[in-house]
Amino acid sequence: MEDYIPEEKTEASSSFEEMLKNAKNLISDKKIAEKLSKEKIREQINKFSEKAKKIIDNPEKVISVLDKAQSLCDDLSHIRLVGKYFKDISLVCSMINDYICKRYTRVPMATVITLLAAVLYFISPIDLIPDFLPLIGHLDDMIVFAFVQDAAKVDLKKYEKWKNEKEEEKSDLISEG
Repeated sequence: MEDYIPEEKTEASSSFEEMLKNAKNLISDKKIAEKLSKEKIREQINKFSEKAKKIIDNPEKVISVLDKAQSLCDDLSHIRLVGKYFKDISLVCSMINDYICKRYTRVPMATVITLLAAVLYFISPIDLIPDFLPLIGHLDDMIVFAFVQDAAKVDLKKYEKWKNEKEEEKSDLISEG
């Protein structure tokens, strides 16, 4: 199985490590807590990367996945303890959408696959910690996103800058018109 997280980007930042540690401390069930490790997260990302590879060339499927993720994110954003951790999913979904629509292609395919894998993981109800478990069920989703965002932070920052420039250009055109 090909590893989609580039080796030079696998060093997780303290935010990922801190989130992982905090999540383990929140979980009283040791069997569930044991499921949260860097190795298990990496395994899940690679597993879902295989699924991402299968749909990346089908824009309709990808857009459907992104729509589901955005809807779930909107639902979760109202939950006091976890909502704030899903705020960056919109940026990830936007980048993937702009990539498959060929508006923004200055990102490696491996990064797009990894981010799409995290989105697929996020919308999957059955993963390391099943989502039907209140609050705890979304801890692994947050950790997966923290991990891939750390791995893709340079590409996400470049995309965010590009997107902001495009929005400024659009705004300038509207104000001139």
